[in-house]
Amino acid sequence: MSTSKGGAYAPDPINEPPKPEQPHPFDEPEPQPGDPLNEPQPEAG
Repeated sequence: MSTSKGGAYAPDPINEPPKPEQPHPFDEPEPQPGDPLNEPQPEAG
């Protein structure tokens, strides 16, 4: 799966740790380009 991203953003394992830090990871996971799954907003684009 990580390969599917093409290095657009860190894989799940890297995205997991910040979960406890962010109470709403779905709202603002990280300003990662090419991540429409987590950020459907055009801002990420």
